[in-house]
Parts: sequence; C-alpha cells; structure tokens
Amino acid sequence: MHDSVLVKRGLIDYHLPLLPLERKHVRKCIADSVHRNILSKGANPVMLGYEDFDGMVDVIEKQIYFFPEDTPIFSAFGCKKIDGQVLSEFRLPDFKHEL
Repeated sequence: MHDSVLVKRGLIDYHLPLLPLERKHVRKCIADSVHRNILSKGANPVMLGYEDFDGMVDVIEKQIYFFPEDTPIFSAFGCKKIDGQVLSEFRLPDFKHEL
C-alpha cells in the first residue's frame, strides 16, 4: 500500500484496515434487520413459527460463518449479507384481499 501511486501523490492520507466483527456485533445487526424488515411490517415471532425474538436471531446466526475454528467469534462477512438472509428465512405471509 505504501508504494501505491495514490499514496505517493498524497491522494490517500491514511489507510485504516477494518477488523472483522465479533459475534455479539453480528447479533445486533441481525436483530436490527429482523426488526426493520420483518417485525415492523406487522409480523411477530409466533406468527412465523418461533417462540420468541431471540429464536429468530439464533436461526440467522447459525447460518453465518465465524472463525477461527477453535474459537469462532469473528464473522467472515460482517453484516453485509444479513438483510438477504433475514428476508429469505422469514418470508412474510402474502395478505391478498379478494374483492
């Protein structure tokens, strides 16, 4: 990175590497996504076949790859794919009204 043309010309001042998110942070992203995409639309955990909200978060968390293998606490992809997983897992019933 230090030999990059952008750095040599002064177009980039700082390079801040991003650290992987920990499991607790990913759970917060999942919870936020479930609230925003599912619960705010009028659904509730029981309606979707889950005992409670934490059960919904657990289902998504189990689909995410964490590393290292011996102590899997870091997410490989952070929160990037969570909205898609939530929308795929918790499909809302289609409330069509016939006239």
